[in-house]
Amino acid sequence: HRKACVWFQKNDLHEEAVRYAFWAEDYGLAVDIVEQIGHPIYWANRTAKLREWLDALPQKFIKNSFDLQILRAYDMINIGKVHEADRILENLKNGSQDILNSANEDNFIKEGKLLSAFVNVKYHRYLAWDECYQMAKRSIALLPSEYSYERCVAYFHGGGSLIMTGDLEN
Repeated sequence: HRKACVWFQKNDLHEEAVRYAFWAEDYGLAVDIVEQIGHPIYWANRTAKLREWLDALPQKFIKNSFDLQILRAYDMINIGKVHEADRILENLKNGSQDILNSANEDNFIKEGKLLSAFVNVKYHRYLAWDECYQMAKRSIALLPSEYSYERCVAYFHGGGSLIMTGDLEN
């Protein structure tokens, strides 16, 4: 199964590679692949597939992956469990302070991703328009243009926050 997984990866058949990684019980390899393709799968509205993978992974693998925790939070938002997404993101933020406090490009991207997900929660759970707008601005400033999904979330909710406060000048 591991050899098949590697073959599928090399041939850009990532979803099949994930399946074989699970069959091989090589969760580290499954995590690597899901981290790589999870966001595009989610944003293509294939959340059931992503949820299937996240549910199949032992929890310790998700807890050790910044990106999989973000994806789990988005999945919780998607099924209406915004409070659970908030808990996941708060735990991720609290457990990542050393990463978020060190200034390098990878950590700026992580902070931008985290803020983008938080913007969604602040908007839908707390109706915290000002905080949402400030987080959205910071997320957009931190994320390079190739992080279009995360930037879109920030723009959407940040703009929505401005509309909700009546600030149509920004």
